[in-house]
Amino acid sequence: MGRNLTYEISVSVARDNVAAIEILKGILCSIGVPEGDIVELENKKEKVLSFFLQYNNAAVIAVKRIRKLKMKNVRTKYKVLKKEDWLTKWKTDFKPFMLTKNFKVIPAWLKKQDDKFMSRKIYLDTDMAFGTGLHPTTRFMANLIERCSGKFESFVDIGTGTAILAIIAERCSATIIDAFDYDEDAVKTAQKNLVRNRTKLINLSVADITKTKARMKYDFVSANLITEDLIANRKKILSFVKPGKFLAVSGISVSSSEYFRNEFQEKLPLRCVKIEKDQGWFAFLYKRI
Repeated sequence: MGRNLTYEISVSVARDNVAAIEILKGILCSIGVPEGDIVELENKKEKVLSFFLQYNNAAVIAVKRIRKLKMKNVRTKYKVLKKEDWLTKWKTDFKPFMLTKNFKVIPAWLKKQDDKFMSRKIYLDTDMAFGTGLHPTTRFMANLIERCSGKFESFVDIGTGTAILAIIAERCSATIIDAFDYDEDAVKTAQKNLVRNRTKLINLSVADITKTKARMKYDFVSANLITEDLIANRKKILSFVKPGKFLAVSGISVSSSEYFRNEFQEKLPLRCVKIEKDQGWFAFLYKRI
């Protein structure tokens, strides 16, 4: 099947079955699904882990690996979506919501219904399901930026995705803002979001953290990446941070939090000032010593 198809896999687990949730996340990561690409939703009874793959073989392997575990009360669904159906699904499921105490995310396709510009509203579109603000790691990062409002002037977002964090940073006092992502499609979507939200200060570019040199030291550095990428690029990430200023990181699951602390936090001149934790994920706010 061609690339115009997307394969959606959803795994439903009882909300209180924390062990099963962590095991499933580990299985998904072992077959190449990045932690940050697993979308977590929940209702009164269940937590649903969803992710999307572009190739049928990968989707079949993922479903077989999960079902082979024969875990009690775990249901797996496999669905083939055409591109237009996939985009329609997200436009149906993605509703306005409060990302933080002060910032409300509104889907871009509802902008005409809610077009009165306010600094607390963020109009967001995405050609992918990730970076909408629904994932807890994005919410953590937004909270940490908001917490430091007024305490930073320069800001850089490493792996910006939809640029949601850069937009928040501009509204929380930043006057010099850089944001980059290695994915050209993500940057194209981010650029549209900057226009929708009337941003003026954000310098957006396509770049890879493994090959990018910091052009300056920043007051606040944001890096919402997977644990392995944070650790592998820890010295590079630190090089962006001005001494005495802030570094916020997320994308760390509960199962990898101790490993992260040992390999990232303990090997850099950082002091932890705030920890966010929810739904099996961590975020850390540091000051560079």
